[in-house]
Amino acid sequence: MHRSIAAIVLLCLFGCTTTPEPREELPVPDTPEEVGPAGWTGYYSGSTADEEVSLWVRPDSMFILQRKDVGLDSVPAGTIGRWHTTENEIELSTRTYVFEVYKADDRGTLQQVDVEGSSGGPVLERLADAIGDAVPRMRVSGTYVLVANAQSFKPCDADHAWPCVGGMDLGEEEGEAVNGFSNEDLLNAYRKAVAKDGDPWEVEVICTLGLGPAMEGEGVDEYLFIGSIIGEIQSCMASGPHEKHGPLAYGVRG
Repeated sequence: MHRSIAAIVLLCLFGCTTTPEPREELPVPDTPEEVGPAGWTGYYSGSTADEEVSLWVRPDSMFILQRKDVGLDSVPAGTIGRWHTTENEIELSTRTYVFEVYKADDRGTLQQVDVEGSSGGPVLERLADAIGDAVPRMRVSGTYVLVANAQSFKPCDADHAWPCVGGMDLGEEEGEAVNGFSNEDLLNAYRKAVAKDGDPWEVEVICTLGLGPAMEGEGVDEYLFIGSIIGEIQSCMASGPHEKHGPLAYGVRG
């Protein structure tokens, strides 16, 4: 028997003492920017013998990039930021970095390029125009904080934080939950790690983004669901994902 994401959120809302506060509303364009051979929004994926890459380009100007080293990673590393376009190129930027740049061909496929215009990495095929409500699991480093009974998680170099909750809906096997990590486990780990509520806790987590019931009124909000804690990080400045793929990175914003 499988539980929905909404059910997980409701259990946490009524069974826990915390109430995530909605994140700051971001402007969403009425229609995606139509630049290039087929517009830019959608889901892209590609692979080489060494790595697998997935890219979600959302109409709210946000991107989610996942990279997995074949044979080394069981869960891909995730980066969240903003995208911009210039002619036939799409630029993926975090708050402080122009993270990666991809060039589109006439068929709408993408390939990463560096400042010299040289290409590298897998070719990303456009697999879908629409983007689903939930994103597959990924490893993300960031800052978790509990303030006034509201939980939030801000990925490193992101421009805002998401309301978050511990636990992910991975279903059951033979009556046992596949993922036993709960919101109570998250709160206990946080309070063991910091001196008091409100202190920031910089950690690497396995998480996903998905929709749940709105905290106020009707509708839905986007949550960051934390499925497990990998461990503490030294700081967001020391754990930036740009370091791993430095040869194709563009560098610090001016």
